[in-house]
Amino acid sequence: MLTPSLIAMALFGLTQPSTVRTRFVHVSPWTVAVRADRFTGSTTCSAHMRGVHLEGPVATFELGRSVDASDALYRLDLGPARFVHALPVTEQVSAYIRPSDSLSNPSGGRVVLPLTSLAGVKRVDIRPEPTRSVATFDLSGLPAVLRAEAAAGCSPAAPATDPALVPAPGA
Repeated sequence: MLTPSLIAMALFGLTQPSTVRTRFVHVSPWTVAVRADRFTGSTTCSAHMRGVHLEGPVATFELGRSVDASDALYRLDLGPARFVHALPVTEQVSAYIRPSDSLSNPSGGRVVLPLTSLAGVKRVDIRPEPTRSVATFDLSGLPAVLRAEAAAGCSPAAPATDPALVPAPGA
């Protein structure tokens, strides 16, 4: 019964085409996805390269799903080592701490840092655990990515998701 209705809607143009258009800009080694939403009039960007994903005001570093990065240490441009969980609470909140589905590894192998802490940084080193090797990420192309996002009408400090549409914790 439902199938004939769906076919009729498709044949008679009762469905709406997607209102979000995505185009990709390559800023080697990064790929920037620019999403223009005709319904809301907003433009959002995200960028990724091997092991790093930028979205809104944060950079997410992927260390592997089996890696527990809950107590990871990180260094910016060979500076002092800092614990990820020692970020000020306001930066942790702005970093969209996203728990994984695993109770045994809530980090899901991800380290999330606010973009504001990466201004001018060319290299990020992360040691997820004392027994693990250090992962090094080359961010020397980050300024070009941020310029490409700005040229596309995106603001790196703006959240990728409208906060008004995100339910409050516990809601």
